[in-house]
Amino acid sequence: WLCTPRWCWFVHPSTHHIPSGLQMETSIRTSVAYIATADLSQQEYGLRVLINLTARTTEVKVQLVIYKLLGPMAFVDLLQSPSEVVQMLTAWLLFHLTIKNDPICVDVLQSGVVERLDPLLSSDTDDVVEKALWLVTNLSLTSHSHLLGQWGVTQTLADLLTSKSPGTLVCASQPLRNLLHKDSCSTYADNQRVFCHMGGVQHVRDILSCTYPPPPEDVLLWLTSVLHVLSIHNPLIRRIMAAAGVLPPLVLWLSSSIASDQIKEQILKVLANMSLTAETETSFQQSHAVVPLVDMLLSSTASASMKQL
Repeated sequence: WLCTPRWCWFVHPSTHHIPSGLQMETSIRTSVAYIATADLSQQEYGLRVLINLTARTTEVKVQLVIYKLLGPMAFVDLLQSPSEVVQMLTAWLLFHLTIKNDPICVDVLQSGVVERLDPLLSSDTDDVVEKALWLVTNLSLTSHSHLLGQWGVTQTLADLLTSKSPGTLVCASQPLRNLLHKDSCSTYADNQRVFCHMGGVQHVRDILSCTYPPPPEDVLLWLTSVLHVLSIHNPLIRRIMAAAGVLPPLVLWLSSSIASDQIKEQILKVLANMSLTAETETSFQQSHAVVPLVDMLLSSTASASMKQL
């Protein structure tokens, strides 16, 4: 996750090791003081030091101390900075502060921070977009993830599936899957409707239909995972998926020699769910989905779990 952005990464010698006790408190307070200035270079420096600290420790008390010293409104202001670097570093710091920390996640969701992420998510710089998406992923794992839908995040994530960057596609698919899943979001049904209305299913179909060059394996895995959670509960959504033409590319990947067993198992789960809706029968016939299924049952190399699906 901690990949070096395009901007030069400066690490102060004092942050090579995790300070403890008084040293850590002094380092945090000094960094917060830098961030509180109007000088952009000092803000960048303070944010980088705190990112290094939080990247090296996942202690909840450290996360809480930093978050409380800065305060939610400081993050809102920093995300509106004229410097895109400061915006990106702020999202990166918030990503670290919200790892497995539900209280901070809830406060971030209720403080207006999410609304300020729009410019980052629509940035032309992949590093900036992906750091913002890391934060959105953490927020999508909380008990208040439904608040993301109120800020239009589902629509934004659907739009990001038109990206040419494999990293962006993976990073967008992760929170999207959480927001579309019944087990992780109370407003999953609303999010599914928004996703379909914004052409999200067609975007996934277009990526899966691209065979030269083929999408990377992690992109295929996450996108088929999105289709899987979409296909679980609602027959109407399954009909929309069939009408959008997702079955032909899924069948092609099921027959592909370059698709991993993990991807094929994911596709089989989608097909199993789609077959539960009578209105998708025509789409199954037109996409010749039965042929690879029979081939798999007769195959001596297919795993038992795939044959069972």
